[in-house]
Amino acid sequence: MVVSKASDPEVRKSYEIAIATKLRALDLDVLESHLRFPALQEANTPEESTRVVKMFKDAGFKGIILTSLKQTIETQNGSIGAQLEIPKGYKNKSNFGFNTSTSNSSVASTSKTYVLEALTYNLTSEEDRQLVNVCLVDVTDPDAPDSIRKTFAKIIAKQFK
Repeated sequence: MVVSKASDPEVRKSYEIAIATKLRALDLDVLESHLRFPALQEANTPEESTRVVKMFKDAGFKGIILTSLKQTIETQNGSIGAQLEIPKGYKNKSNFGFNTSTSNSSVASTSKTYVLEALTYNLTSEEDRQLVNVCLVDVTDPDAPDSIRKTFAKIIAKQFK
């Protein structure tokens, strides 16, 4: 069973589908939680977690992959002093909107890192031995939301090879 924690149902579905698709390509029998348990809510207490695990076991599932976005980190990558001096031959010919005088300005860039987690549980093991794999992935400045999902699904699938 692939379960993705996400506040947005469409994000949940997209991650579950991407991960399940990769695992099916490895001939694993997988089901996305949104198909069987569309109203599944996050377990906030140990009792709720126990109830959800029992629900999965009672439904015949032997394993769970639980994914979530653990953290988003935004960092400022220092400032870089830049000399914006245009050569004499180009002064007054540029339409880029630069100030043609020499100036010391500061250029800073910001990056975003997404930290994702995948926990794999074997529900057939003893309760204190069910967690069999923890996978943390960080993706910095992805080109698009799709690239995060695809990268994460690929990394999770590699854990099963």
